[in-house]
Amino acid sequence: MCGISGHSGIHPSRRKLLTIGLAMGIQKRGSHASGYLSIDKNGAMERGRTDKAWMEDPKWSSRCADLGQTVMMHARHATCRNKGIEDAHPFEIKRDGKSVLWGMHNGVIYNADESAKAHGREITVDSRELLELLADNEGEKIKKLSGSGGVAWIRSNEPHRMYMARMTASADMCMARVKDPTMAPVEHTEYNGTIFASTKEILKYAASLAGVELAEDPFELKNHVVYYVDHDGGAFMLDDQRVEIESVRSRLSTTTDYSGWERGGAFYGTHYVGKTAAEYAAEGKATADRVNAWWTAG
Repeated sequence: MCGISGHSGIHPSRRKLLTIGLAMGIQKRGSHASGYLSIDKNGAMERGRTDKAWMEDPKWSSRCADLGQTVMMHARHATCRNKGIEDAHPFEIKRDGKSVLWGMHNGVIYNADESAKAHGREITVDSRELLELLADNEGEKIKKLSGSGGVAWIRSNEPHRMYMARMTASADMCMARVKDPTMAPVEHTEYNGTIFASTKEILKYAASLAGVELAEDPFELKNHVVYYVDHDGGAFMLDDQRVEIESVRSRLSTTTDYSGWERGGAFYGTHYVGKTAAEYAAEGKATADRVNAWWTAG
Protein backbone atom coordinates (compact mmCIF):
# COMPACT_ATOMS: atom_id res chain seq x y z
CA MET A 1 0.00 0.00 0.00
CA CYS A 2 1.70 3.17 -1.22
CA GLY A 3 0.40 6.71 -1.43
CA ILE A 4 0.31 8.96 -4.48
CA SER A 5 -0.76 12.56 -4.93
CA GLY A 6 -0.10 15.68 -6.94
CA HIS A 7 -1.39 19.00 -8.16
CA SER A 8 -1.35 21.31 -11.16
CA GLY A 9 -2.26 24.92 -11.81
CA ILE A 10 -2.19 25.89 -8.13
CA HIS A 11 -1.28 29.48 -7.22
CA PRO A 12 2.31 29.72 -5.84
CA SER A 13 1.02 31.16 -2.56
CA ARG A 14 -1.00 27.99 -1.94
CA ARG A 15 1.51 25.36 -3.06
CA LYS A 16 3.55 24.85 0.10
CA LEU A 17 0.64 24.21 2.42
CA LEU A 18 -1.16 22.13 -0.21
CA THR A 19 1.97 20.05 -0.79
CA ILE A 20 2.49 19.51 2.93
CA GLY A 21 -1.15 18.48 3.35
CA LEU A 22 -0.82 15.94 0.55
CA ALA A 23 2.48 14.71 2.02
CA MET A 24 0.94 14.30 5.46
CA GLY A 25 -1.79 12.16 3.90
CA ILE A 26 0.24 9.89 1.66
CA GLN A 27 2.98 9.21 4.21
CA LYS A 28 0.38 7.37 6.30
CA ARG A 29 0.29 4.85 3.46
CA GLY A 30 4.06 4.38 3.23
CA SER A 31 7.25 5.68 4.82
CA HIS A 32 10.01 3.46 3.42
CA ALA A 33 10.82 5.98 0.69
CA SER A 34 9.47 9.19 -0.86
CA GLY A 35 9.79 10.96 -4.17
CA TYR A 36 8.49 13.71 -6.41
CA LEU A 37 8.67 15.13 -9.90
CA SER A 38 8.21 18.90 -10.23
CA ILE A 39 7.81 20.75 -13.51
CA ASP A 40 7.94 24.53 -13.76
CA LYS A 41 5.94 26.67 -16.16
CA ASN A 42 8.73 26.45 -18.76
CA GLY A 43 8.76 22.66 -18.74
CA ALA A 44 11.98 22.24 -16.74
CA MET A 45 11.86 19.11 -14.56
CA GLU A 46 13.39 18.11 -11.26
CA ARG A 47 13.08 14.68 -9.69
CA GLY A 48 13.78 14.10 -6.01
CA ARG A 49 13.91 10.78 -4.17
CA THR A 50 14.85 9.81 -0.61
CA ASP A 51 14.77 6.81 1.71
CA LYS A 52 13.03 8.96 4.32
CA ALA A 53 9.36 9.68 4.98
CA TRP A 54 7.99 12.93 3.57
CA MET A 55 7.91 14.83 6.84
CA GLU A 56 11.41 13.90 7.99
CA ASP A 57 13.27 16.46 5.87
CA PRO A 58 11.61 19.90 5.46
CA LYS A 59 14.26 21.30 3.14
CA TRP A 60 14.06 18.33 0.81
CA SER A 61 10.27 18.29 0.65
CA SER A 62 10.05 22.07 0.15
CA ARG A 63 11.80 21.69 -3.20
CA CYS A 64 8.74 19.87 -4.46
CA ALA A 65 6.42 22.78 -3.74
CA ASP A 66 8.79 25.58 -4.69
CA LEU A 67 9.44 24.30 -8.20
CA GLY A 68 6.17 22.90 -9.34
CA GLN A 69 3.55 24.26 -11.65
CA THR A 70 2.81 20.55 -11.97
CA VAL A 71 3.82 18.09 -9.24
CA MET A 72 3.52 14.34 -8.69
CA MET A 73 4.34 12.86 -5.27
CA HIS A 74 4.82 9.31 -3.97
CA ALA A 75 5.18 7.64 -0.56
CA ARG A 76 6.33 4.03 -0.75
CA HIS A 77 5.55 1.06 1.42
CA ALA A 78 7.85 -1.69 0.16
CA THR A 79 5.70 -4.73 -0.59
CA CYS A 80 8.67 -6.26 -2.42
CA ARG A 81 12.42 -5.81 -2.89
CA ASN A 82 14.40 -3.03 -1.26
CA LYS A 83 13.21 -0.20 0.97
CA GLY A 84 15.93 2.23 -0.15
CA ILE A 85 16.18 5.10 -2.55
CA GLU A 86 16.94 2.88 -5.56
CA ASP A 87 13.33 1.67 -5.62
CA ALA A 88 11.73 5.01 -4.73
CA HIS A 89 9.19 6.46 -7.16
CA PRO A 90 8.84 8.23 -9.53
CA PHE A 91 10.93 6.18 -11.92
CA GLU A 92 12.69 7.54 -14.98
CA ILE A 93 12.30 5.37 -18.07
CA LYS A 94 14.85 5.75 -20.85
CA ARG A 95 15.09 4.68 -24.46
CA ASP A 96 18.37 4.93 -26.36
CA GLY A 97 19.86 6.79 -23.40
CA LYS A 98 17.19 9.48 -23.37
CA SER A 99 14.41 9.99 -20.85
CA VAL A 100 10.99 9.27 -22.32
CA LEU A 101 8.72 8.88 -19.29
CA TRP A 102 8.56 9.48 -15.54
CA GLY A 103 5.95 7.61 -13.55
CA MET A 104 4.73 6.26 -10.23
CA HIS A 105 2.45 3.42 -9.20
CA ASN A 106 0.33 2.67 -6.13
CA GLY A 107 -0.30 -1.06 -5.95
CA VAL A 108 1.33 -4.37 -6.79
CA ILE A 109 2.15 -6.29 -9.99
CA TYR A 110 2.46 -10.00 -9.26
CA ASN A 111 3.89 -11.15 -12.61
CA ALA A 112 6.22 -8.20 -13.24
CA ASP A 113 9.36 -10.37 -13.26
CA GLU A 114 7.81 -12.71 -15.82
CA SER A 115 6.92 -9.79 -18.09
CA ALA A 116 10.34 -8.18 -17.71
CA LYS A 117 12.10 -11.43 -18.58
CA ALA A 118 9.95 -11.80 -21.71
CA HIS A 119 11.12 -8.34 -22.79
CA GLY A 120 14.79 -8.99 -22.02
CA ARG A 121 15.20 -6.55 -19.16
CA GLU A 122 15.92 -6.66 -15.45
CA ILE A 123 13.83 -4.78 -12.92
CA THR A 124 14.40 -4.08 -9.23
CA VAL A 125 10.75 -3.52 -8.32
CA ASP A 126 7.40 -4.60 -9.78
CA SER A 127 6.06 -1.11 -10.57
CA ARG A 128 8.89 -0.43 -12.97
CA GLU A 129 7.71 -3.06 -15.45
CA LEU A 130 4.31 -1.35 -15.73
CA LEU A 131 6.03 1.96 -16.51
CA GLU A 132 8.37 0.32 -19.04
CA LEU A 133 5.33 -0.96 -20.93
CA LEU A 134 3.60 2.42 -20.67
CA ALA A 135 6.67 4.08 -22.18
CA ASP A 136 6.27 1.86 -25.24
CA ASN A 137 2.46 2.27 -25.41
CA GLU A 138 2.04 -1.48 -24.92
CA GLY A 139 -1.60 -1.45 -23.86
CA GLU A 140 -2.29 -5.07 -24.75
CA LYS A 141 0.77 -6.28 -22.85
CA ILE A 142 -0.25 -4.21 -19.84
CA LYS A 143 -3.56 -6.09 -19.83
CA LYS A 144 -1.59 -9.30 -19.25
CA LEU A 145 -0.14 -7.94 -16.01
CA SER A 146 -1.77 -9.24 -12.85
CA GLY A 147 -2.25 -7.09 -9.78
CA SER A 148 -3.90 -3.86 -8.72
CA GLY A 149 -3.35 -0.14 -8.39
CA GLY A 150 -3.33 3.32 -9.87
CA VAL A 151 -0.63 4.96 -11.97
CA ALA A 152 0.45 8.49 -12.95
CA TRP A 153 3.01 9.45 -15.57
CA ILE A 154 4.48 12.28 -17.61
CA ARG A 155 6.08 11.89 -21.05
CA SER A 156 9.17 13.86 -22.01
CA ASN A 157 7.55 15.06 -25.24
CA GLU A 158 4.56 16.42 -23.27
CA PRO A 159 6.07 17.93 -20.11
CA HIS A 160 3.03 20.16 -19.65
CA ARG A 161 0.66 17.19 -19.28
CA MET A 162 0.31 14.63 -16.46
CA TYR A 163 -1.60 11.42 -17.14
CA MET A 164 -3.21 9.12 -14.60
CA ALA A 165 -5.39 6.01 -14.50
CA ARG A 166 -7.10 3.79 -11.95
CA MET A 167 -6.27 0.36 -13.34
CA THR A 168 -8.46 -1.85 -11.15
CA ALA A 169 -11.69 -1.42 -9.22
CA SER A 170 -9.87 -2.03 -5.93
CA ALA A 171 -7.39 0.79 -6.57
CA ASP A 172 -7.35 4.08 -4.66
CA MET A 173 -7.26 7.08 -7.03
CA CYS A 174 -9.27 10.29 -6.55
CA MET A 175 -9.35 13.79 -8.02
CA ALA A 176 -10.87 17.20 -7.32
CA ARG A 177 -10.86 20.59 -9.04
CA VAL A 178 -10.28 23.70 -6.95
CA LYS A 179 -11.36 27.35 -7.04
CA ASP A 180 -9.05 30.20 -6.13
CA PRO A 181 -10.45 33.76 -6.35
CA THR A 182 -6.92 35.14 -6.85
CA MET A 183 -6.57 33.35 -10.21
CA ALA A 184 -8.42 33.35 -13.51
CA PRO A 185 -10.31 30.10 -14.13
CA VAL A 186 -9.27 27.56 -16.75
CA GLU A 187 -10.89 28.48 -20.07
CA HIS A 188 -14.57 27.48 -20.29
CA THR A 189 -14.64 26.30 -16.65
CA GLU A 190 -15.26 27.65 -13.16
CA TYR A 191 -12.13 26.14 -11.59
CA ASN A 192 -8.41 26.94 -11.74
CA GLY A 193 -6.44 23.97 -10.51
CA THR A 194 -6.57 20.23 -9.98
CA ILE A 195 -5.38 18.01 -7.14
CA PHE A 196 -5.32 14.22 -6.92
CA ALA A 197 -4.45 11.64 -4.28
CA SER A 198 -5.03 8.08 -3.20
CA THR A 199 -8.14 8.94 -1.16
CA LYS A 200 -10.81 11.60 -0.87
CA GLU A 201 -9.85 12.21 2.76
CA ILE A 202 -6.31 13.17 1.79
CA LEU A 203 -7.65 15.67 -0.76
CA LYS A 204 -10.07 17.24 1.72
CA TYR A 205 -7.43 17.59 4.39
CA ALA A 206 -4.81 19.10 2.05
CA ALA A 207 -7.34 21.59 0.64
CA SER A 208 -8.43 22.72 4.10
CA LEU A 209 -4.83 23.16 5.23
CA ALA A 210 -3.96 25.29 2.20
CA GLY A 211 -7.16 27.32 2.30
CA VAL A 212 -8.13 26.04 -1.14
CA GLU A 213 -11.82 25.77 -1.96
CA LEU A 214 -12.88 22.58 -3.71
CA ALA A 215 -15.02 23.27 -6.76
CA GLU A 216 -16.61 19.84 -6.34
CA ASP A 217 -16.60 16.84 -4.05
CA PRO A 218 -13.54 14.64 -4.70
CA PHE A 219 -14.41 11.76 -6.99
CA GLU A 220 -12.89 8.40 -7.82
CA LEU A 221 -11.42 8.08 -11.30
CA LYS A 222 -13.41 5.81 -13.57
CA ASN A 223 -11.95 2.36 -13.72
CA HIS A 224 -9.40 1.87 -16.57
CA VAL A 225 -10.02 5.32 -18.11
CA VAL A 226 -7.05 7.65 -18.71
CA TYR A 227 -7.25 11.22 -17.40
CA TYR A 228 -4.82 14.05 -17.95
CA VAL A 229 -4.13 17.36 -16.22
CA ASP A 230 -2.54 20.31 -18.04
CA HIS A 231 -0.15 22.92 -16.63
CA ASP A 232 -2.99 25.40 -16.11
CA GLY A 233 -4.86 22.89 -13.94
CA GLY A 234 -7.40 21.83 -16.53
CA ALA A 235 -8.45 18.18 -16.12
CA PHE A 236 -9.80 16.00 -18.90
CA MET A 237 -10.94 12.40 -19.40
CA LEU A 238 -9.88 10.37 -22.45
CA ASP A 239 -12.67 7.87 -23.12
CA ASP A 240 -10.74 6.29 -25.97
CA GLN A 241 -7.60 5.53 -23.93
CA ARG A 242 -7.44 2.87 -21.23
CA VAL A 243 -4.91 1.31 -18.90
CA GLU A 244 -6.14 -2.02 -17.62
CA ILE A 245 -4.56 -4.96 -15.81
CA GLU A 246 -5.95 -8.26 -14.57
CA SER A 247 -7.43 -7.53 -11.16
CA VAL A 248 -6.27 -9.69 -8.28
CA ARG A 249 -7.58 -9.40 -4.72
CA SER A 250 -4.97 -7.72 -2.55
CA ARG A 251 -2.91 -10.15 -0.52
CA LEU A 252 -2.68 -7.67 2.36
CA SER A 253 -5.09 -8.35 5.21
CA THR A 254 -7.72 -5.65 5.64
CA THR A 255 -7.24 -5.98 9.40
CA THR A 256 -3.49 -5.38 9.34
CA ASP A 257 -2.26 -2.74 11.78
CA TYR A 258 -0.26 -0.32 9.62
CA SER A 259 0.68 2.05 12.45
CA GLY A 260 4.16 0.54 12.65
CA TRP A 261 4.95 1.84 9.17
CA GLU A 262 5.05 5.43 10.34
CA ARG A 263 8.27 7.04 11.50
CA GLY A 264 8.63 9.75 14.10
CA GLY A 265 7.74 13.24 13.02
CA ALA A 266 6.02 16.39 14.20
CA PHE A 267 2.80 15.68 12.32
CA TYR A 268 2.30 11.92 12.67
CA GLY A 269 -0.92 11.12 14.43
CA THR A 270 -2.94 13.63 12.38
CA HIS A 271 -6.32 11.99 11.77
CA TYR A 272 -8.66 13.07 9.01
CA VAL A 273 -10.87 10.08 8.25
CA GLY A 274 -14.55 10.76 8.80
CA LYS A 275 -14.30 14.45 9.66
CA THR A 276 -16.95 16.96 8.64
CA ALA A 277 -16.19 19.92 6.38
CA ALA A 278 -16.19 22.24 9.40
CA GLU A 279 -13.75 20.00 11.25
CA TYR A 280 -11.47 19.91 8.22
CA ALA A 281 -11.49 23.71 8.06
CA ALA A 282 -10.84 24.09 11.79
CA GLU A 283 -7.97 21.62 11.75
CA GLY A 284 -6.48 23.25 8.67
CA LYS A 285 -6.53 26.69 10.29
CA ALA A 286 -5.02 25.37 13.52
CA THR A 287 -2.28 23.50 11.69
CA ALA A 288 -1.26 26.22 9.22
CA ASP A 289 0.83 28.18 11.74
CA ARG A 290 2.56 25.00 12.92
CA VAL A 291 3.41 24.02 9.36
CA ASN A 292 4.84 27.44 8.54
CA ALA A 293 6.93 27.38 11.71
CA TRP A 294 8.10 23.86 10.94
CA TRP A 295 9.06 24.85 7.38
CA THR A 296 10.96 27.93 8.52
CA ALA A 297 12.80 25.96 11.19
CA GLY A 298 13.79 23.32 8.63
